[in-house]
Formats: sequence, C-alpha cells, structure tokens
Amino acid sequence: MTAAASPAASTAQATPTANNGKLGVRVDSATLAGVGVPDSTKSSIADTMQGTISKLVPSNVRITGVTLGSGTLTVQGVQ
Repeated sequence: MTAAASPAASTAQATPTANNGKLGVRVDSATLAGVGVPDSTKSSIADTMQGTISKLVPSNVRITGVTLGSGTLTVQGVQ
C-alpha cells in the first residue's frame, strides 16, 4: 500500500489597522491543515504581513487609515 502526500491547506483571517501613524496587522484566526495555530504563530504571521506591507509605504508617511477591499488594500497617510 502506498500513500500520496497532499499539500496541507492553510488559512488566515487578518485585519489591517492604523495605530499611532503606523500600519498594523491583527491575525484574527489561522489554521494549518484544519488545525488552529497558537497565538505565537498568529503573531509571527502578523509581523511578517506587517513588515511586507510596510515596505511599500515611504518611511516619512504617517498612516491615517487602512481599507481592505476585494483584492485591494488602500493605505491613507500624510507626510
């Protein structure tokens, strides 16, 4: 008997935020192969997402709002 490995599905539900002029990301839930991940893993996911998105915003911009749409993320800010 042989068994074929199938890729594990993963999901994450996250909310972008604007706090004190900085971009934030809160991971509300995350699963790997249908199993919920610990808070420390959700925190790591949030840090990675936040770091990736923050690289797209100039450092001299103070973020005033973030809006998530269908396939879009709009970041509002002032210099």
